[in-house]
Amino acid sequence: LIVQSEFDRLFREGGNLNWFVQSSWQHNETEIYTDRFKGFGGLGYFLYRQDDITWNVKGGAGATWDRRGTMAGWAARSLVGSNCTWTITEGMTFTGSASIENEFGRLERYLAVLELRVDVALKMLDNLSVFASLRDEYDSAPGEGDSWNQLWITLGVSYGF
Repeated sequence: LIVQSEFDRLFREGGNLNWFVQSSWQHNETEIYTDRFKGFGGLGYFLYRQDDITWNVKGGAGATWDRRGTMAGWAARSLVGSNCTWTITEGMTFTGSASIENEFGRLERYLAVLELRVDVALKMLDNLSVFASLRDEYDSAPGEGDSWNQLWITLGVSYGF
């Protein structure tokens, strides 16, 4: 189970510089950590922005927690990532994203995330869509009994504000 939220806004209309906040919660019965929380904020820049294709790069800071309820599970992290969204047709988008989340002071410890996602808008309700995604998450230093690499296939519902 994955619950994600992301909010981003341009600093000025027609500009390329933007800011973002994002968070997620993962529940995974197959891993020892069971739950992982993430929260980040920072700045982004649109390298390309047209009606049908956008390409954004972003960087920021935040924290993750995933060590079974102990305070030792918190890790301050940097975030560097990019996403590209293609509007295939009205109401249908394809997004590819990649990010790396390094622990501050321990750059050899990181989470790398690649995701491919298709969203299809439901015309009966504004801003509501269904999606399918393929997500690969690599942990360079998993806890004992956890996997280095996890592959997620997700079907879900999203709402835009």
